[in-house]
Formats: sequence, C-alpha cells, structure tokens
Amino acid sequence: MIFLSRSLVVLSILTTAVVLPNAQAQETRPRQVHYAWWLTARFVPEDTAVAEVPIWQISTDWQRATALNMDLLPPEAASDPSSLAKDSVDFVLDGDFNGDGIPDRAVVGVYRSRTGEEGRFILILTRTASAWTKAYLREAPGTPGFLVLRVDSDGILWVSDCMECDGWRRLLWYGDHYDWEPYEEPGIP
Repeated sequence: MIFLSRSLVVLSILTTAVVLPNAQAQETRPRQVHYAWWLTARFVPEDTAVAEVPIWQISTDWQRATALNMDLLPPEAASDPSSLAKDSVDFVLDGDFNGDGIPDRAVVGVYRSRTGEEGRFILILTRTASAWTKAYLREAPGTPGFLVLRVDSDGILWVSDCMECDGWRRLLWYGDHYDWEPYEEPGIP
C-alpha cells in the first residue's frame, strides 16, 4: 500500500512536471491580434491621373496617385458587415460642397511624391466649362492607407480613416476656401 501511494505521488509529480511546462508555454505564447481591415489596408499609388485630372495639375510634387475605389479593397472588406454601405459612404462623391451652383467632386486616395514620400489625400475638384479643376488638396504624409467620405443631410462633406470610430472630420467651405472644422478634444479646454 505504501509502495502504491509513493508510486502515485511520483507519478503525480512527473505528470505535473510534464503538464506545467506545456500549460505555461500556451499561456505565454503571443496571441494573434486581428485588426479591422481598414486599419491595416495599404494601397499602391500607381496612376498618372485622378478623376480624369493629370496628377501634375493636382500637385507638381506627385509622381503617382490612385483614387481609392471598391476594387482596391482587400478581400476581407467584402464580408465585413460594417463596411461601405453604398448609400452612406464612398471614395468619390459628387455635390455642390461650396454652394456656388457648380458641380464639385470629392475624391480620397493615396499618392507618392517624386522624392518617394507616400501618404493619403483628400481632393475637391470643381467643374469648369471643359474639365474638372483642383479646388482643394490636403495631403497627409505617412501610410498610404484607407480614407472614406460621406455627405450629411446638409450637404456637408465628412472624411474619416476609420469605419467604426468617432474620427469623422467635417471639411467646410469658408466663403473663399475649404478647411477643416476646428476640432476640440472633449474635456480639454
């Protein structure tokens, strides 16, 4: 009986010694983190025109640029229930964003400069008699990633780099130019 008890104790110790290292390895193994596709999506600037406008007319510093569109999105975007409902957000929107009665077009995309710098852009074009011309350009150097547009019921243009964040910013017409609505961090004077 004592021999059997000692054997069980030894077996128990050996089992614990074998099981514990495996359990610890599982606990310390790094977890795979999955981010929303729009946070990690990267796009390649490769075109010489955006919305039919040659890039040199948009920025003489650009070498290539690409307007974002549904065909450029990664495969996981197709199955994401929060993504890009056609009636609420898009990459190109038409409207009269400055209220002058002349059609405007807002476009978001990515660019690469002649020095190799990459980033995102927001472009507003206005229609002249024969073509679209640049009315506003905002470059955001850095990652050539996701941006999206929406227009609210008042015709105000909103821009974001996230589908489920509160990071939407309003791009307003100030009588003679476009600019971002002043942003105040909540709780900070």
